Amino acid sequence: MDDFGNESRGVLPEGSEPHDQESQTRPAVSRPPCYLVAFGRGNSGKSTGLRYLSERALAAGRRVLICDCDRNNQTLTAYFGTAVERPDHPDDDSAIAFLNRCADSIASSSLSVVLDMGGGDLVFPRYARSLQLANLLEENGIRPVAMHFVGPALDDLTALQEIEQSGAFCPNATVIVLNAGLIRDTRAPDVAFKAIRDHETVRVAEARGAVVVTMPRLACMYEIDQRRLTFADAQKGKVKPGQEPLGLTMRQMVAIWRRGMESAFTPAEEWLP
Repeated sequence: MDDFGNESRGVLPEGSEPHDQESQTRPAVSRPPCYLVAFGRGNSGKSTGLRYLSERALAAGRRVLICDCDRNNQTLTAYFGTAVERPDHPDDDSAIAFLNRCADSIASSSLSVVLDMGGGDLVFPRYARSLQLANLLEENGIRPVAMHFVGPALDDLTALQEIEQSGAFCPNATVIVLNAGLIRDTRAPDVAFKAIRDHETVRVAEARGAVVVTMPRLACMYEIDQRRLTFADAQKGKVKPGQEPLGLTMRQMVAIWRRGMESAFTPAEEWLP
């Protein structure tokens, strides 16, 4: 990682389409760099959310360091390729060394960081608590952001409960993302997530300033994942050589989903990369 955080980072993968036509013409919004960490169990939607937010920021002209520390399933690397940084080795010491370099890099540049540690990984909570990382970042003009992805099962709140109770990484900018794609029946999100919204952990987090958003379901997500496409490419029908393009109806599903994501994350807009 000799080129960690260099100028080649923070760009869309070669051949990928920008977020949308508007993002190509509007000026990049000035905002402080952020250090966004995603939490949640495996298959909670962390990588999907981070993919969308990274695409969105890069297409708007904001530089983002995408860090894939998921030691079991390096999903972000599969989509962003060499635009992604990751530890040299999967052991805890290498992960901690990587996190140090990541923090040092953002402190000396205008890069924002998007970090996926993987479901159930305990390295980051210990690391953040030992360094008082949220305070350290704020003192250096960097906005720490905790983003928790949960489904409708109460067990999905485990990571949020542990982080909140330990105080490991509890910045004012905390987003709880209710992933509607994890609803396994026909219930509407407000019904399916009622127990989550009413849970004491969520209420306490909201009381200190956390916001709750609902990530919409994308019915053709599997087709996009199988092709390893960016969402913008999927909407435009652009695929890799040898792949069958998405049909008209699937492309429309992606367009509707992306508009829904833009609307869903509006309450946290100022905290995003």
